[in-house]
Amino acid sequence: FKHMYSPVVRKFYLKTFFKVNVTIAVDNLYLNNIKCLRRKMSSLLGYSVSVESSLAASGYDGIVYVSSNPPELDKSAPDAIKDALLRAIKVDAALFSEGGVMEVNLPAGRMVYSPTGPLSDYHDVRSFGEAAKKGILRSLKAKFQSPLLVLNQNLKFPNCDLVTILGALEALYMNIQWREDCPDKCPKVKNLGVWSQDHSKLVETVNLAKKLESGRIVARDIADCDPERMAPPRVEEYVRQTFPPGCGISVSV
Repeated sequence: FKHMYSPVVRKFYLKTFFKVNVTIAVDNLYLNNIKCLRRKMSSLLGYSVSVESSLAASGYDGIVYVSSNPPELDKSAPDAIKDALLRAIKVDAALFSEGGVMEVNLPAGRMVYSPTGPLSDYHDVRSFGEAAKKGILRSLKAKFQSPLLVLNQNLKFPNCDLVTILGALEALYMNIQWREDCPDKCPKVKNLGVWSQDHSKLVETVNLAKKLESGRIVARDIADCDPERMAPPRVEEYVRQTFPPGCGISVSV
């Protein structure tokens, strides 16, 4: 059990494999460390990420729809979105390759359509992340403050939902120097909503994406920053501030 340092994991293991009922007092310090780290990593985003069960959810001022299917063949699209796409493609033949902004008959009122374009054997799942990033950046130009990201699954790419969310989160990243110099302009949005027809694993996928993006923010802050801002002593300062004592991660330099 040495590698199973978590009391919760040990309890689960004993109950599952040996059918033993065991009561284990979980170390409060361990739980507090985990909670502290989660709060700290979540605060790096600067905005909330919500999972929505309905496209009619209130509080959103626009939809960002990412899809790999041409509008006229997009059978998996919700009816309101499909109707908006079919109207738009009548006046713009380049819609599937270029995307566009249009009205949609939903409470959000408007929609950014960001397609992956045709996918061949040379493409991979990154096309979904690129389309999501492009769509979010376009929504910012349209002054969206609370976009609702609508996912469209692709059986060929089982991880397309995760990659799509990561692409959207990447578009919302702000350089650390910008965050420090212009705090009144951060973050780019108030809230990012996520909706999918397959809601069964969406919460798990969104939580994973938030954790991954928190780590990527730390990496970008350190590696993509001005050399003076991230001189070695300031890298140490940044890391210690990001992972303070009691968060469960020890830092030694």
